[in-house]
Amino acid sequence: MANEIYNWFSTIYADDYNLFGDSSHTNAQAFYAFTPGTNDFTATSDGTIPTAIGNILNTALANNGTVPHTFTHALVSGSPAIDNVPEGFPGCYSGISVDQRGAARAGGTDKGGVYCDIGAFEYGSTLSPTAVTIEGLMARGEGQAGTAVVGVTGVMALLTGGWLAGVRRRKAK
Repeated sequence: MANEIYNWFSTIYADDYNLFGDSSHTNAQAFYAFTPGTNDFTATSDGTIPTAIGNILNTALANNGTVPHTFTHALVSGSPAIDNVPEGFPGCYSGISVDQRGAARAGGTDKGGVYCDIGAFEYGSTLSPTAVTIEGLMARGEGQAGTAVVGVTGVMALLTGGWLAGVRRRKAK
């Protein structure tokens, strides 16, 4: 069995609320010349929170709600990675920090209150629509004359069978 972390003639610094291993390995099997820090969690069979990998995260790497597609391993309900990073720790600021997908970390329902989740995925957090400003937009169906839309702010939906052509107006100098 291969080690999860194998230290070969170097120094590995870890003490930043990491979650290492799963219950299919012991610490000795998962780590070679490496000791997790005091703020880290080990899910190994003899670790701080022994947990099977399927009870930590969804093992399928998937698009969990982003465009362009940023693939992540979603956390599962009850995962020891949920709500273990205190607010104020780098990358965990309510209303500011986002996960790898761009979804909010901490500070809300199912977002850990003032705690963030360990890793690239914030459990229970979804992406919010972004308001956009559209200036000089023309919508046309096939063979139809376009209708200009100028100065619209909001969310736009495309209907089947149409296409959009952007028009940018410039001021004369």
